[in-house]
Order: sequence, then C-alpha cells, then structure tokens
Amino acid sequence: RFDGASIFSSGLAGVYIEGKWGFIDRDGQMVIEPQYERVGQFVGDRCQVQKDGVVYFIDKNGNAVDE
Repeated sequence: RFDGASIFSSGLAGVYIEGKWGFIDRDGQMVIEPQYERVGQFVGDRCQVQKDGVVYFIDKNGNAVDE
C-alpha cells in the first residue's frame, strides 16, 4: 500500500507514496495527503516538513504553523 513508512509519533505516521510523503492515523486513514519531499516526526502537535525546497512546520491538519 505504501512505498515506505515511518514510526508513529503523536498518533500519526509518515507514509511514502509515489515519491511524496504524507501522514496516516492509527486506523490507516490518510489525514495529510502526500505532498512533501521530507518529513520529520510529530512532537506534540507539530512536525517539520520540506516542500518545494522550503522547510517549515505543520500541525496535525497539514496547516503551516510558526515554530
């Protein structure tokens, strides 16, 4: 189903599909669509991601947030 995956942290796990990373919940439901070149792990409600060469933080809904 996935080309790669990371471990769960704060209830979400990164999944790699067709060259992009997104996030699933513990039920296996996609909660943030694959769109990132790189992802970290959620710490609390934030995770560092990279998209189009830009590194920033997102919340559990995929919205950009301040560090």
